[in-house]
Amino acid sequence: MSTSNNHVIGLEQAMTLTRRFQKNRAASLPVSETFDARQVNTLLSAEQCAALRVYLGEQESGDICMVLIAVNSAGEDILPVVEPEGEASTDQPPVILEDGLRCPPNCPTFSPLVDS
Repeated sequence: MSTSNNHVIGLEQAMTLTRRFQKNRAASLPVSETFDARQVNTLLSAEQCAALRVYLGEQESGDICMVLIAVNSAGEDILPVVEPEGEASTDQPPVILEDGLRCPPNCPTFSPLVDS
């Protein structure tokens, strides 16, 4: 997995990207989702975590959601291991995050990234 891109962009580019998306988005898509920093830090502290990957998922309601997982340096998802029935793992399994605070309705009171 290439890590040469530092992914940093300026505010103007972020505003252009987010506002263009918001102008054209389907109602089932969130403007954003907010995740608790402690949970994100737990995800990122997984052994061999080199990156964060965001998958799009669909809830039973039809709303699109974000699913966050850790990724190793080979670009592989770091996922919990399914233990055989009756066996308990002593390791702390990697976490998978979902259920972010969806905007709307949980939007920031002010952000230049949200087109009001």
